[in-house]
Amino acid sequence: MSDEDSKLPEDYHMLYDDFFSLAIASCSNYTGVAVASTMMGIAMRLYKTSLTEEDFASVMTKVLASSTFVRPYTTKDFGMPTLH
Repeated sequence: MSDEDSKLPEDYHMLYDDFFSLAIASCSNYTGVAVASTMMGIAMRLYKTSLTEEDFASVMTKVLASSTFVRPYTTKDFGMPTLH
């Protein structure tokens, strides 16, 4: 999670942690791409269900625009020492 996430309510952090744990566990049986694409598909359908067409388009535009700021996970993100 980013510095911006510190502004989110505690229950959002708990939800993020739950989904992160599920994603990591799922990567034991599926590729990271399969897990990510499944989660992204579900997220987009939830947005589409919950938002107006205008708000949905706005969210998708913001997601695409922010893609250059996404960092890959490292072993430190998993609480593991760096592998040398």
